[in-house]
Amino acid sequence: LDEQSMVCQVLLDGERFTTEPLRLQASQFPAYFQALRRERAIVAHDARIDPQTTEFSDYLQNYQIFSMLDLPVRHLGKMIGIICCEHTQRCRHWSDIEVRFAAALADQVGRALNADRFLCAQSQLEQLNLQLEQRVEQRSQQLADTDELVRRAHQQMEAQARLATLGGIVAGVAHEVNSP
Repeated sequence: LDEQSMVCQVLLDGERFTTEPLRLQASQFPAYFQALRRERAIVAHDARIDPQTTEFSDYLQNYQIFSMLDLPVRHLGKMIGIICCEHTQRCRHWSDIEVRFAAALADQVGRALNADRFLCAQSQLEQLNLQLEQRVEQRSQQLADTDELVRRAHQQMEAQARLATLGGIVAGVAHEVNSP
């Protein structure tokens, strides 16, 4: 669902489980999509005459659907899916308990998606932390290696300075010995 269209992902009919290539566009069914954005649930006891679902007349007739109970699934305030309950053969009066149950189910789907996305984000964060720790370890090793090089260079400079000083002293003594 992208708020402008929806595609049927799973069709459960009794014990039959199928996928349905049905795609609905908001431009074809503006009242229905507007109601989904606005309402907690579309409760159409007689979908053929309900103003929110009459746009589906061909669909309703083809599948002999008389009543609809549709609930938007929301995540972070955005409609990301719809749970559609349809009753065939005759009109059905959806009870308050059925509407609340279906609404709770839609909420649970939204929460499950939220939890899944949270777990994915947490996993990505853990991976990034691991990569960061590895980079810190590498940089620490590089700094330790560089520090060792600097220490050795410093020792060499001190040794060279001592030799230079010693060389100066030896040169001075040699000069004194050669020219009293």
